[in-house]
Amino acid sequence: MSALRRAFTLVELLVVIAIIAVLVTLLLPAVQSAREAARRIECSNNLKQMCLAMHLHHDALGHLPVAVNDDWAVLGTWQVYILPYIEHADMFEFYDFTVGYASDPNLSRVTSKRLATLTCGNDAANTGFRGITSHNYVVNFGNTAVDYNPGKGYDTRQLKTFRDVLFGGAPFGQNESFQLEHITDGTSNTLLAAEVIQGIGGDLRGFSWWGHGAIFVGWIGPNSASPDVIYSSKYCKNKLSNPPCIAPSSASNPVMMGARSRHPSGINSGMCDGSVRFVSNSILLETWRAMTSSAGGDVAVE
Repeated sequence: MSALRRAFTLVELLVVIAIIAVLVTLLLPAVQSAREAARRIECSNNLKQMCLAMHLHHDALGHLPVAVNDDWAVLGTWQVYILPYIEHADMFEFYDFTVGYASDPNLSRVTSKRLATLTCGNDAANTGFRGITSHNYVVNFGNTAVDYNPGKGYDTRQLKTFRDVLFGGAPFGQNESFQLEHITDGTSNTLLAAEVIQGIGGDLRGFSWWGHGAIFVGWIGPNSASPDVIYSSKYCKNKLSNPPCIAPSSASNPVMMGARSRHPSGINSGMCDGSVRFVSNSILLETWRAMTSSAGGDVAVE
């Protein structure tokens, strides 16, 4: 007698496929959540390394680095000054402070290179102007907005009063370097740095080799629906996957770029004591502004 051989019926096969589809549907959100958690941890670790580099700079030179200079196109931003403390001392040695960030040898040896420590994995690794890289971390420039004055060059001093809100100090400024002891609100209450989304298509956000792209302000909250204000429409690309922006800036609507990320519910932020915390998009705006002031006499309580 020949052995009986029984195959799957079409109905049985369809049932198995349906069961697999249901399982995939149930598991996919969990997998995506796990991936996002891993990315968030990676970005948090990067920000921790950046904060540590700032502290090492402070230990070595007695102050935090200058965020931007009057002639930042030549002298660079804070990102150049922390290179020795994020294992890129060779790039710092290559950097020529007489020719600017967009010219050789700086372009070929430094500013065209992607710094993994300053790149968040859930955002695009964007290369914008002339092959110069963008990154995902910027420094805290205070709780108001930025005073841009074309007559004085690229002047990025903070506004001392903006819409009845008094500027409460910041750990970074233009042409100024601050010591941690200047942060009278407390280093555990004051933001040092935060995430930003890299602009695509010529948008300058995240373009942190360059003055305006190296900072954020706390006037608008994390991942705010309010648009960033950019000084020139040439660098505001309010399309694709970029955050909202408007341009040009004006005296009544000055330059301001907020902290942003592609994390679904908030941003990673680094405090002046070197700690890192995840800040929810729903944080009270008053609390966020208190966190971005360094000597305002306010205590940031979440």
